[in-house]
Amino acid sequence: MTLRTYKPFLTVVAALVFVWVVLEVVAFTAVGWASPTLWPREPLPDPFSLNQAASRVVGGQLQHRLAADKHRLGLIVGLSSLREGVDAQILQEYDGMDARWIVIGTSGGGMLHLEHLVTRLRALKVDPDVLVMGLHYGFFARTDPEPPRWIDHVDETRKSFAAGRLGNTLLGMMRTTWWGKNYPRVHWKIQFALDEARDRLQGALGQPPEVIYAASPTPWTGDYQYPDEIAPESVRQAQLDGVRGVGWFDSNNYTSANPNVALFKKLATALGRETPLLILMMPEDAALRALTPEAPAKATVEAAIESLRSAGRTVEFLDLRGLIPDEMFHDHTHLRPAGREKLSRRLAQELTEFGK
Repeated sequence: MTLRTYKPFLTVVAALVFVWVVLEVVAFTAVGWASPTLWPREPLPDPFSLNQAASRVVGGQLQHRLAADKHRLGLIVGLSSLREGVDAQILQEYDGMDARWIVIGTSGGGMLHLEHLVTRLRALKVDPDVLVMGLHYGFFARTDPEPPRWIDHVDETRKSFAAGRLGNTLLGMMRTTWWGKNYPRVHWKIQFALDEARDRLQGALGQPPEVIYAASPTPWTGDYQYPDEIAPESVRQAQLDGVRGVGWFDSNNYTSANPNVALFKKLATALGRETPLLILMMPEDAALRALTPEAPAKATVEAAIESLRSAGRTVEFLDLRGLIPDEMFHDHTHLRPAGREKLSRRLAQELTEFGK
C-alpha cells in the first residue's frame, strides 16, 4: 500500500491537529489576559486530597457515633507535613489514651491551603472534643499566595505567541495542558466551586454528610505519601527556595498585621470556639530552623494565641520543631517513618491529658 492510500486519513489527522493548535492558542491567550481577575492567584490543594480528608472525617464521626463509647473524639489538622508526621494508630494505642484521633492534612504551604481544608470540615459539621493544629512558623509570614504554575505557563504562552515565537508557544501549550501536570489546576478551580455548591446544598437540605461523602472504613489510620528516603539535594534546595520566595525567612513579615495572623485566628475558631486547642509547631530540620527568625516568629504566634485565650479559649502551645534529627526527614519538613513514630509518641504523651 502506498502513501496515497493513507492520504485521506492523514489529511483528517493533520486538520484535527491544526484545529487543536488554533483552539489551544486562542483559549490560553484569552485566559492569560483574563487570569488576574478570572482565576484568583491563590494556592489550591487538589480536590482529591480534600475529599479523602472528608471521607476520613465522615467515617470517624460515624463510627464514633455508632460505637456509643466514651472515648473523646480528637481532630488533628494541618498540611502535608502533619499528614506525613503523625500516625493516628500510634496515638490510639498509647497507654492511657482515652480519645480516638482523626489525622488529616492536605498538600500546601500556608494558611490559605489550610482554610480550604477547614471550610470543607465545617460543611461536615465536625464537632471534636479536642482540636490540634499542626503548623509552621512560616505559615504566619507568607506575604503573597503562590500563584498556580499553570497561570505562569499561560502567561508565557501568550507572550510567546504575541512575539511570534512558534516553538516557545507550542512548548508553553504543552506545559499548560495534559502533559505538563499543571493543566489540572484549571479543573481543580472548577471542581472547588462545584464541591462548595454541593456542600451548601447538602447543608440547606439537612442531609447528613455521609449522604455526600463515602465514609472511610479506616478513619483512624494514616495516609502517607512520601518515600522512606532522603530527597535529592536539588529537591531540598527547591523547597527552601520556594518558602524563601514567599517570605518565610523575612523577620519583617512576622507581625500581627500580617493577614495570615487574622486568618489563623479565624480558622482556630471555625471548628469550635470552646473546643480545647493545641497549637503544634511541626518538626523542621536544622537548615530550615536556622533560616527562620525564631524570636519574632514566636512572639507573633504567642500574641495570636493570647488573643484566643483572652476570648475564653483553652489554648496550649507545643513547639517540637527541634525534636527530630535530620536523618529522619525526607526533606526539610516531611518525616520518614522513623521520624513519624518518634513525633507520634511524643505527641501522644501530651494528648493523654490535654483537654480533659
